[in-house]
Amino acid sequence: MIGEWITDILELFLDFSFWGNKKDTPAHEKKLYVSKKSKNSSVARVYIIGCIIILSAVLLFFFLLKPMQQVSDTKDTLQTITHLLKLEKEHANQYPETIDGIARRNPTLGDLSIDSWNNAIFYQKAENGESYTLISKGKDGVLHTDDDIVIHKNFEQGFTTIQTK
Repeated sequence: MIGEWITDILELFLDFSFWGNKKDTPAHEKKLYVSKKSKNSSVARVYIIGCIIILSAVLLFFFLLKPMQQVSDTKDTLQTITHLLKLEKEHANQYPETIDGIARRNPTLGDLSIDSWNNAIFYQKAENGESYTLISKGKDGVLHTDDDIVIHKNFEQGFTTIQTK
C-alpha cells in the first residue's frame, strides 16, 4: 500500500515536471480516451481526500481521545498516590502531611503532585489521621467543580471511593 502511494507520488511529480512540455498526447492515451489532465486530476483528488481523512483522524485524537486519556492517566496517578500513602501509613503509622515527598524513594514514578493537566493535586489528611481526600482539579484547574476527580479514603469504614463528577 505504501509502495503504491510512493509510485503514485512519483508519477504525479513526473507529470507535473513534463506539463511544460507541449508534446502530443501519446497514442495509447488517445486510444483509451484518457487525457493527462483528467488522469492528473483524479490522482490529485485521491490525495486531497487522503489528506482530509488524515487531518480528520488527527483532530479526532486531539479533541476526543486525548481528554479521555488525560482522565485515565490522572486516575492512575491518584491510585499510585493511594498505594504510596498506604505504604507510608504502614511504615510510619500515620499519613504524611503532604504528598510532595512520597515518591522520592522511586524517581521513576515522576512528579506525583501534578495531574495530566499540570494542576497541583489537592491532598488533605483528616484531623483524626485515619483518612484523607485526594482531588485532581481537572481540566479547568478549579477545585470543587464538575470535572474534578476525587478519591476519599476512610480506613474506619475500609473503602476507597473514586468520583468523577
